[in-house]
Amino acid sequence: LGAGEVAEGSEDEVYCLSLLRTLDADMQDEKLYPAGRVLWMVRETGGEAEAGSGARFRCVERDAESFGKLVFSRSMLSDHLVHKYDQALRGLLPESARET
Repeated sequence: LGAGEVAEGSEDEVYCLSLLRTLDADMQDEKLYPAGRVLWMVRETGGEAEAGSGARFRCVERDAESFGKLVFSRSMLSDHLVHKYDQALRGLLPESARET
C-alpha cells in the first residue's frame, strides 16, 4: 500500500467509512449552490489528450444541484490548487490565444 492508502476491510477503512456516513448524516444545514450558469471543467482521457503535453480539459454545463453535496476523492485538494485552475483554463483557450 502507498502512503495514505487504507487496506480494504481494515480497521482504518471501517473507521473512515463510519466517519463519512456520520458526516453525511449530520449535513442537514441549508444547501448552498453556485449562482447562475455552472461550467464544470472535466479532464479528458485517452487518445489525443494523453498523447499531448499536459492534461486537456473540456467544459460541461451542469445544473447547480449537481454540486449540492461534497464528494471526497484522493485528488480533491490537489485538483483545486490555484495553479491547477490556471493550467486548466489555459488549456481551454485556443492555441493562438495562449501566452508563451
